[in-house]
Amino acid sequence: MDNFMKEKCLFQGKLTVNKVPGNFHIGIGENKEKYGMHRHNLNITDLPFLNMTHVIGRIRFGLVLPTASLPLKGFTITQKVNKTTAFEYSIICTPLVLMSNNEIIAKSFEYTGMLNNYVVDETLNDKMPGIYFNYRFTPYSVIINVKMEPAFRFITSTFCVLAGLFSIASLLDA
Repeated sequence: MDNFMKEKCLFQGKLTVNKVPGNFHIGIGENKEKYGMHRHNLNITDLPFLNMTHVIGRIRFGLVLPTASLPLKGFTITQKVNKTTAFEYSIICTPLVLMSNNEIIAKSFEYTGMLNNYVVDETLNDKMPGIYFNYRFTPYSVIINVKMEPAFRFITSTFCVLAGLFSIASLLDA
């Protein structure tokens, strides 16, 4: 029994999704399809305490961009109640477009996440122990336009500002 309580799992992989709302989850039990719905064949009363403590190493949508927000990277949840729990993440993805000189360099997504957790018992027959991810996409995009100005333009602008400040200071002095 002690080895069972120390048992851990590592999930890794890629999942391709369309730009429509959807979900995926990590759960226990045998998969069944009933009335066109995916279900786990599991009796909650037969379960011993199941600790759903977890760490999300990385979850992302699209390419890795340095400007993209990935709030769930390294996110750690330690289950504090002594009852089996279901964790549900609601993720809202925003398309991110990186441009330079009116040319698209890369496209990706950044997201925000919100966590809900439920104690699983006989009254919550639609929630089984597990980690659930529900995602949807926003109808708008964030465009980051990177402009590279030549060094001489920066130097010219700096001297123009300094000349203007000198002119105003000399008028005030007179």
